[in-house]
Amino acid sequence: MGQYGFIIVWVGLLAWLWFKMLKPQREKQKQVANLQQNVAIGDRIVTIGGLIGSVTYVGDTDFNLDVNGVVLTFKKWAIGSTETVMTEDLVESEDIESFELED
Repeated sequence: MGQYGFIIVWVGLLAWLWFKMLKPQREKQKQVANLQQNVAIGDRIVTIGGLIGSVTYVGDTDFNLDVNGVVLTFKKWAIGSTETVMTEDLVESEDIESFELED
């Protein structure tokens, strides 16, 4: 029984590691792969490097990202996540232009 108990403990430990570590990682990889395949023009995305912008073109393996008026080309594997923009987070340009710093 002692020898079989040791094997059972190791099998249990490996199963626990798989459920706690490997399975969530695979689910995240599937989610990112799905996001990369379904990117569409107008989506706001965050690249793996941290750039945030709107998609202006989508090809088979690449896409264009508009970042503050500058259009950059990336490979689809550079997509990290999407960004949801809430309407209350948007600031009108008049508010920005009228903002003055006080000394």
